[in-house]
Amino acid sequence: MGHTVAATASEGEAALDAALRSLPDLVIINGQPEGPLTIEETARRLRKTRNIPVILVTDDDSPTVPSARGPEPFGQILKTFNDRELHSAIEFALYRHRNDAKLRKVERWMSSTLSSLGDAVIATDRHGIVTLINPLAQRLTGWTEREAIGRQFIDVFCVIDGESREPILDLIERASLQGFSIGMDENVFLQSRKGEELLIDDSIAPIRNDANEVTGVVIVFRDGTERRLADQAIEMLNQQLEHRVLERTAELEAANEALAAFSGSVSHDLRAPLRAVSGFSTMLCERYAHVLDVEGKRFLELIQSKSLQMTRMIDDFIRLAGLRQGPLKVTPLDSNAMLRQVVAGLAEEDTAAGCIVVEALPDLEGDEGLIQQLWVNLLGNALKFTSKVEHPEIRVSADEADGMVNFKVADNGAGFDMAFAGRMFTPFQRMHLERDFVGHGIGLATVAAVVDRHGGRVHAEGKVGEGATFHFSLPKQHRSPAASASPLN
Repeated sequence: MGHTVAATASEGEAALDAALRSLPDLVIINGQPEGPLTIEETARRLRKTRNIPVILVTDDDSPTVPSARGPEPFGQILKTFNDRELHSAIEFALYRHRNDAKLRKVERWMSSTLSSLGDAVIATDRHGIVTLINPLAQRLTGWTEREAIGRQFIDVFCVIDGESREPILDLIERASLQGFSIGMDENVFLQSRKGEELLIDDSIAPIRNDANEVTGVVIVFRDGTERRLADQAIEMLNQQLEHRVLERTAELEAANEALAAFSGSVSHDLRAPLRAVSGFSTMLCERYAHVLDVEGKRFLELIQSKSLQMTRMIDDFIRLAGLRQGPLKVTPLDSNAMLRQVVAGLAEEDTAAGCIVVEALPDLEGDEGLIQQLWVNLLGNALKFTSKVEHPEIRVSADEADGMVNFKVADNGAGFDMAFAGRMFTPFQRMHLERDFVGHGIGLATVAAVVDRHGGRVHAEGKVGEGATFHFSLPKQHRSPAASASPLN
């Protein structure tokens, strides 16, 4: 039959020793062994200490010992057996032994896994009887495994509603009815066997067999104290954040009011003497031009030119200060239509605007007036610094990423030294001499202010004599200041 007899013994103790030496795959016990050990004890020891399956040879088909039909020994065969029956009994015993070994391995793995979990776990059968409880669940409920197994679930897992103080008794019914995992309310307390109460977070789900029938439920829960403390901390942080926002808003409003007052004062106090200088220089030119020599007339023209330049600087400064005051008038913007309008306006003053190439641009939300001024300043800046290039090139493009529209304006103009890029967007800072390119350093500062008002970013790259590229990003959908300071979750 393909099997070999490794050893024989007439006494139970001798059989145990022989099994230890020869390590057989299976032991057949034929009748009551000699010595003090009974057939049942011999079979039990072989199974438990040697991990060897046993077949009992009996006189009839009734169990010789109480455990003969149980897990130990594995098989039973009549003394009148033939070769085929013996072969079948051996194969069945070995098959069952292998499956039992696999089952014990899975059970050990599950036991180890459940013991190491950071969550408490309780499982029941379809009648609500506890069939499993891991160590953490034992500690939280106050029930040991020996005490909990076989008891009603609601006795071991006693929970109450934190508001009504009423016990929750229908957890198993809920899970069975829903047919999938459900979470419990946030304000649920576990009452331990000792009467102590503990806030818990939990979920309960049905257990299904291969036929998709509900055979029980499993509940997973944990101590919710840390979560409650975290919620309280977040709530406190939200309150502090809201208070800070209110404080900063008040400070910003006060600063805006002060800036508006300062701007008005600057406008009045600076314009008055400028008007006097401009007016008297004009009178001097009209009345005494005939007595002035060429040098005197040049000086007079210089005074008038610088007066006009100072007036424009004051206008630009007041306009820049005004950008940071008042609410934005946010509307949906058609970027392509806006660029066509801006380029057409620039072309009326400078035919070189025909070199501007605009690729297809994404739409976005923003203040139409401010965004249009941004494009006028950026493209006007590019036209100015490509004015000395034989074949000027200006290209506008954009892409989208992470809710932002990223614009790019590239030219092949004069460029700039990257060592001074940090001051490019500062008011009244110039990167070139005025004799080379006229201006007073407000245009790019205005661009930066518009981008900042919309919650965007701006920077520039360039190289002297090789052109410059301006990058700025604006939100696809405008976010109000309140949204950027939203409460924590």
